[in-house]
Amino acid sequence: MEEKHKYIIGLAALFLVVLGIRFNMAFRYSEFNDDNAYFILRQVEHIRQTGLPLYVDELSYGGRTYIFLPLYHYVLAFFSLFIPLYTLLKLLPNIFASLLMVVVFVLSYEITKNRVASLLSSILAGFIPIFMSETVNSGSSSSLFVPLSLMLIFYYIRLLDHKKYAAHFAFVLLLLILLSPITVVFIIGLLFYLLLCQLERKMVLKREYEISLFSLIFYLWLMFVVFKNTLLTEGTSFVWKSVPSQLVSEYFAGVNPVFAIYSIGALPLLFGIHVAYIRIFEERRKDVFVIIGFLISISLASWFRIIEDKIGLMLAGAILCVLSADFFRNFATWLKKTKFSRHGNALVVLIFILMLMMSIIPSLDLSFIKNRANTPKEDELKAILWLKENTEPGSVVLASPGEGHKISFLAGRKNVMDSNYNYANNPEQRFKDVNTIFSAISEIEAVSLCQKFDVGYIYLSENTLFELGQSGLRFIPSEGDNCFKLVYDEEPLIYKVECRVAMSE
Repeated sequence: MEEKHKYIIGLAALFLVVLGIRFNMAFRYSEFNDDNAYFILRQVEHIRQTGLPLYVDELSYGGRTYIFLPLYHYVLAFFSLFIPLYTLLKLLPNIFASLLMVVVFVLSYEITKNRVASLLSSILAGFIPIFMSETVNSGSSSSLFVPLSLMLIFYYIRLLDHKKYAAHFAFVLLLLILLSPITVVFIIGLLFYLLLCQLERKMVLKREYEISLFSLIFYLWLMFVVFKNTLLTEGTSFVWKSVPSQLVSEYFAGVNPVFAIYSIGALPLLFGIHVAYIRIFEERRKDVFVIIGFLISISLASWFRIIEDKIGLMLAGAILCVLSADFFRNFATWLKKTKFSRHGNALVVLIFILMLMMSIIPSLDLSFIKNRANTPKEDELKAILWLKENTEPGSVVLASPGEGHKISFLAGRKNVMDSNYNYANNPEQRFKDVNTIFSAISEIEAVSLCQKFDVGYIYLSENTLFELGQSGLRFIPSEGDNCFKLVYDEEPLIYKVECRVAMSE
């Protein structure tokens, strides 16, 4: 058997191991650990029924309009023709995410020409803690976006030597833009790459300028076509997804160094930063400049809160895994020149132990924690089913924003608020009002705000009470209340709003 085939078989085996671990964690639960998964399910169902995404949603915020890029939902809708939707949303994203290992191997081999180093970097890529925990049971489009992002880098590096790869680069770029507006970080990354080349007096080919300019113009044009009204009405708040100011710190908190190390893995972080330093200040290779340019762009975008911290960590983690391949290659070369070469097998075992401790275990740990904390439990599903069977169609249910999509998809009822803030009606004020209802001491104030949003029922879960630091609704006395009737007395609690405030003429 040729040596090349041995590594292909090894990579395939590793892919199946990672995929098996992901499937085990995803199918251990019947539901999903991210409320946005239920928004994806509704979109896919609507595409199946009408051929179009659900742009006008009568259940979200009591009725609103969405503007978003639907490629991911169309991909899921196509495969849902052959696979049940719930199964598909656990199956396909994990296949996409596991393919990151393959892309990292190919890209690593492109810059190192060393299969052992590339295989080691692909193992690190299979166990990026933040990437696994955020994609294993959430149905997130990041599972496709991150591998495609590295494919974009791969084709750009190929473009340096072969003009024919311009079409491949343009196609992957189109897919990325149709997946998410944050593709802009890669276009900015090209500009940083060109800047690095100028600073180091590296020759830049004409086609590199052309493809970079094309990417920028094409991105700006498509974003203007799709999001023109959003930009005009919401201005710069669109960049932060119109997230209420009270929640900005959750989405764009800034990267905590300790959390970053744990989320990316200490090995790829240390090895990748070491290689980046060496390549910028000593060897100055253009292909690695491309990767470093993207890494700089992602880091700055996270720092300035242009992209969410979690997305930034996922992308940075994947790129650092690629750079780690260069470290492994250089380490192997150095080892052969020293007396430690006779202990090569022991050092390989040590590397795998370090991978286990610093990447594999943290990946499993974060994934199990998120699954346990965020996946709806049986009693929550039972309560939501009660809403579906015992409330009138068109009823408005008040729940925390992080539970809004579950209410809409599983119960088929209108929510007051969910986590899709763009194009919503004044999400900042609405978030304040929702918190006021849950934490109000005055019953009149609570009734008045419920009347403002035509709330018929209040869904009070343990997660909501934990976020508020409360044991129950403060305005309801222990012996009961006539305005807020407890109609479902198991956990979570469900109250029916039976009073209205008389409006003075």
